Amino acid sequence: MDYAQKFDEFTNMAGLACWQAQHSPSKNVITYLSDNKTLSTDLTYQHLDQQARLLAAWLQILTVEGDRAILLFPEERDLLIGLYGCFYAGITAVFIDFPEINMLPESFQAAAGQSAAALVLTTSAIQSIFESQSRSKNPLTWLAIDSPPAHISLKDWQMPASSHETPALLVYSSQSTTQSWGTLVTHGDLLLENIMKDNTLDLADRILDPSQNPARGEYVAPRTPLEKALVGIWSSVLNKSRIGIHDNFYDLGGDSLDGAMIVVQIQDVFQIEIPDPFPLETATIAAVAALIEDFRNNPDR
Repeated sequence: MDYAQKFDEFTNMAGLACWQAQHSPSKNVITYLSDNKTLSTDLTYQHLDQQARLLAAWLQILTVEGDRAILLFPEERDLLIGLYGCFYAGITAVFIDFPEINMLPESFQAAAGQSAAALVLTTSAIQSIFESQSRSKNPLTWLAIDSPPAHISLKDWQMPASSHETPALLVYSSQSTTQSWGTLVTHGDLLLENIMKDNTLDLADRILDPSQNPARGEYVAPRTPLEKALVGIWSSVLNKSRIGIHDNFYDLGGDSLDGAMIVVQIQDVFQIEIPDPFPLETATIAAVAALIEDFRNNPDR
């Protein structure tokens, strides 16, 4: 497959999702199992497309392209609908770690202030919990995606003008109590990742040039405190227990969201602001460690 041609077919994630809904409407995006491990509910490309269009039609009334919306969802299904609703509306989705319920207002207020978001996407249940626990008036607009206005219809939605360079995601860490950074992921980043990871593609086509990973297939343990700290961060995000310093990020199952979360943790732990873009998807622990050392030695560059 000509990946460059496929990449150029779509200007943003909404275009790709519409194409997926048209060509694979019944294909599951995610499948849920009940407690007895039998099929319970699923989310198909067609259903995701419809839900995203409806939410985006609502968002396009309340926002302008380029606005930011915090996603506050405990469940993956709702999170996907909220995320694609932002893609379809042309606004940037702000992704934060979902806090413990008893810490919801405090954690949220910190994230909201740092991210400069204009509104919050959540569910009616989470909104009620926040309102019952919050002691101060929240200036942001809250939208419960499970309660759209009756007058909103799919016909009201318009394809946004987002391009490959338009920010799609702002991944923000709410763990830092002093200084926090957000990492931007563009529509182009996500498009390339989705095209390269299409289930119909040969896995071999997605593997990066082996010459970029000289010790591929051979486990090499971290040697320095910096490498050990990075392995800990990668392990927590990627849920892997044995990561070598030459293991490739994509080979470990990483994606753009994982990469952005790792970058945020690196910035929080090492108190350095890594310039964007950070080539984590082509990196290894050894390469990232070398880059951090370079930042430390040349902070003004």
